Amino acid sequence: MKMTGAEAGFEIDENARVCNISNDSRDIKEDTIYAAIVGERLDGHDFARAALENGAIAAIVEKRVTEKDILVKDTRRALKDIAMGYRSRFDIPFLAVTGSSGKTTTKDMLYFAVSESRKTLRNLGNLNSEIGLPMTVFNLDESHECAVLEMGMYVQGEIDYLAEIVKPHFAIITNVGVAHIQSAGSRENILKAKMEIANYMTQSDVLLINGDNDMLQTVDTGAIKPSVYKYGLEEHNDIRLISYETTESGMKIRADILGKITEYEIPTLGIHNIYNSLSVMGLCSLMGLDMKKSAEGIRKYQPSKYRMEIKSVSGKTLIEDFYNANPDSLRASIETFRQMQGERKVAVLADMLELGEISEKEHMNAGIQASEIFDVIICIGSDAKYIGKGAIENGFDKGRVYFFANNEEAVSEINSILRPGDAVLMKGSRGMKLEEVAESIC
Repeated sequence: MKMTGAEAGFEIDENARVCNISNDSRDIKEDTIYAAIVGERLDGHDFARAALENGAIAAIVEKRVTEKDILVKDTRRALKDIAMGYRSRFDIPFLAVTGSSGKTTTKDMLYFAVSESRKTLRNLGNLNSEIGLPMTVFNLDESHECAVLEMGMYVQGEIDYLAEIVKPHFAIITNVGVAHIQSAGSRENILKAKMEIANYMTQSDVLLINGDNDMLQTVDTGAIKPSVYKYGLEEHNDIRLISYETTESGMKIRADILGKITEYEIPTLGIHNIYNSLSVMGLCSLMGLDMKKSAEGIRKYQPSKYRMEIKSVSGKTLIEDFYNANPDSLRASIETFRQMQGERKVAVLADMLELGEISEKEHMNAGIQASEIFDVIICIGSDAKYIGKGAIENGFDKGRVYFFANNEEAVSEINSILRPGDAVLMKGSRGMKLEEVAESIC
């Protein structure tokens, strides 16, 4: 009751055992309290009684619904307060990751690298929001020796909100790009938002930033409390790439990590993943972990669904990278194909959403870049047509560009375009649901 800031309501027996908090009335395990969250489409209060019927001990609510209500002013704030109180019980390293792109991949790589030395908790999927992150914190138990937590944002203040819960000892900012620029207004505002991750860090804590990113290069490292280390490809970085080679299963990487030469492998492709891995191995070194174990761990990294997933379908190699897309991640994915082997290189590219007034320009730029690498370009969506336009204006044969207004149109034609031996990149925003097209390829 104290942690929730409850005004009134049902008193939980002081001897009762509370093991979990859930905002899903269908996911009520033993000893669970239900939190009624008001969302854009659904009001959790409508499901409070169902949660109790499914075994919940009580329901945290903003208005009276059941006989076992814990009444609060704001259920989201109550969730945060409980998470903060619960997190404070754990004297373990908390690691946080944010950035415009590469957050989830970096978080997952970090989890595998650290887990070889310590039992580690991480967000599942991209549960990185004001609801998802507290729910992840509630999964901590006495067996955990470390926590790796991803933090997402849509507007300024969200990272601060999450950082206050986590109070990370180590943090990574992967980059500052244009993802969510429609809501943030400018890259400068996005930088300010990402830097909020340091708001609750102390002088004994460590922040790693991408030293090659133009926006992060402007950070006044002396004005923030944590020690700052930079990683990247350029010479000035504390953690930098020396060389790499592509293999059948991924990449072999040789890096200078704080003055020590380190070699490791990652089972994925792309320069952007070299950046991700450098931040991970650098953080492991700064934590004082056994680097041989960290190298073993990062080699076991498994890409999340739709994140540079490599599949073979009827002689075609599909790279499914459509969990989400923004200009930075699309550039990185396209660049990856410079080294891909295939009789033809085919790009299946759908809209990048939430770009506002820069959308046409960024899609055109993607088309120019794609025209220099791919043999065939397939565009799906209202904004993706500018990808094709950019490619054609850059001298690409318009006979090798295909335009489809939606997935349904693409599904009806794509198998007549693709052929065995093709290496196919599939990339688009989550809202474009490119899996509908991928599942039709045969």
